Amino acid sequence: MNEYEVLCSLTLDEMAIEPCTAQYDSASDEVLGRIDIPGHEGKATHALVFMLPGITTRWKQTVAYYMTGII
Repeated sequence: MNEYEVLCSLTLDEMAIEPCTAQYDSASDEVLGRIDIPGHEGKATHALVFMLPGITTRWKQTVAYYMTGII
């Protein structure tokens, strides 16, 4: 990509997800379905996604995501 194509912005998006019983994933050694923000506990009901979308060209890259509850 050239200098013009890499121009981007930081966006945040939150979506509601179906709460489910927490499950252990042995491949990643993590418990899935729970809130993963420090200081909070419970079942995740929302996903907060940080993305970098292109300004001058059409592309989008997810940078991070966090499972949250109602905050």
